[in-house]
Amino acid sequence: MLKKYAARNENTAARIIEGQAVIMTMEDNTLHTLNAVGSRMWKLCDGQRTIEEIIQTIHKEYSVSCEDAQEDCESFIHELCSKGILTLQDEKAEKAVDNDCA
Repeated sequence: MLKKYAARNENTAARIIEGQAVIMTMEDNTLHTLNAVGSRMWKLCDGQRTIEEIIQTIHKEYSVSCEDAQEDCESFIHELCSKGILTLQDEKAEKAVDNDCA
């Protein structure tokens, strides 16, 4: 899983409001909100970084252990994949996925 690329599902719309990501899944018209750390991970899941790179970024930016960063990131990514918000890819996306609303 660490070598896979996490990418936002193109069938979502999102906006960062006061540091929190608000994401709408179009399939079920559900609104999801993420806390500050989840919002940072959301921004990192652009199809250009592996899960391993995302874990390293969270480890450095939030001064958490590598083990905690890995456990939290994997859990977060798994949950968002199960809700159809993120997808996992074997290869880097041709361009960064950016479905944030302006």
